[in-house]
Amino acid sequence: MNVTKQQIIDVFIDLEKLKIKGIWYSGIKWKGEFKQWWRDGPLLLHCFHINRNKYRGKYKTWYKNGQLLLQCYFRGIKNKYSSNGIFYQGEDDKRFKSVYKEWFDNGKLKEYKIFNNDGSLKEKIV
Repeated sequence: MNVTKQQIIDVFIDLEKLKIKGIWYSGIKWKGEFKQWWRDGPLLLHCFHINRNKYRGKYKTWYKNGQLLLQCYFRGIKNKYSSNGIFYQGEDDKRFKSVYKEWFDNGKLKEYKIFNNDGSLKEKIV
């Protein structure tokens, strides 16, 4: 779905609302780079989609206080969400190798995992 025209209109009508909904830099929903902001301004999400159900490359989310919450690097990971709606880990699609890091809102590292190409856990550092 091409969203370029609507995003351009929204920039002039209500930029803040557009930022909360998120911006597709490719102009195509569920393809390429996507950014979304918290209502009060800081960045909430920055990721790269292959399609609606998969990420490729960088996936980052932030707490409202601006502190990094998650930083992941993926190759073809399917979406999976916790009960509060935050992405937490991907299912193996037989092609991925990933690194997963999660922090507490005070900046202390909570979890750090590295996965093998087959999706199995290679190393849990924290």
